[in-house]
Amino acid sequence: MGCAAMDMVINLGALKDKNYDLVKYEIKELVNMCGKDALSKVIYELCFLIDEEIAILTL
Repeated sequence: MGCAAMDMVINLGALKDKNYDLVKYEIKELVNMCGKDALSKVIYELCFLIDEEIAILTL
């Protein structure tokens, strides 16, 4: 892949719409793309989230 790490920001629209399957799918795709060659990092923009959404992301 040519990189040591890949970052992604959580899909806020999907999370706010409670489309958790899409959020989970996108995270899994990032991990699959990185494979064993690169770190995968998911960014939660906490300033835009309510406590319930943060709890769901950290399960």
